[in-house]
Amino acid sequence: MDFSGLLDSGFLGDLLRALIEVVMAIIGVILTPLGYLIASLLPNLDEAMLKVPELFNYAATYMGWIISAFAIPSLLLTVMLGYYLFVLTTKLTVWPIKLAISWYHTLKL
Repeated sequence: MDFSGLLDSGFLGDLLRALIEVVMAIIGVILTPLGYLIASLLPNLDEAMLKVPELFNYAATYMGWIISAFAIPSLLLTVMLGYYLFVLTTKLTVWPIKLAISWYHTLKL
């Protein structure tokens, strides 16, 4: 039996896309009861989440004073922020690519 025709005309891409949509739907179905459970057991959680931006605004108000008090140079902060941003962005970019490649090799006929 010849399966070479299955790989032509984007069949594998369509199959992979359908598989990802099915997995996302299953995850949504699995996580829905967990969301209801959290909402029923922690009713003030939504109120607490509304306070998060206020907390960051409060911290940002005094962050400049703290940096000035310890005489931390702005160049050092810029380099540190750039480094961590690069590292985290690279990890978040490489991980899905590696996952997609491993899925492709798993589904490869």
